[in-house]
Amino acid sequence: MFLHWGAERAPCPNADQLAIGDALAEAGAKAVIGAHPHVLQPIVERGGALIAYSLGNFVWHPRSGPQADTGVLEVRFIDDEVDGFSFYPHVLDANGDPAPASAEAADRIDAAVSDRCE
Repeated sequence: MFLHWGAERAPCPNADQLAIGDALAEAGAKAVIGAHPHVLQPIVERGGALIAYSLGNFVWHPRSGPQADTGVLEVRFIDDEVDGFSFYPHVLDANGDPAPASAEAADRIDAAVSDRCE
């Protein structure tokens, strides 16, 4: 399921995102992927679902700071169950195109998608 939700530039999901994400997981969603805040938000496993609250901007006009941090989320399934996931950190370059993140940027990005908000 893909959702357009959340408050722009907020690094943590808001109460509505948390409630809707939980409700979708309880209703049987296995992957809930979100966008709109223009920054990364945590990727968590809750109620049997993988929830990526916001993957940031993957292709966008030139950005800097948190709005340039992004990545590729790979979700692996066995039948209809999530079997794991990987997140590959990227940063938007001067043209607004994604490029693999440096080690320093990857550490910052990994912190942004970790479950530090709850």
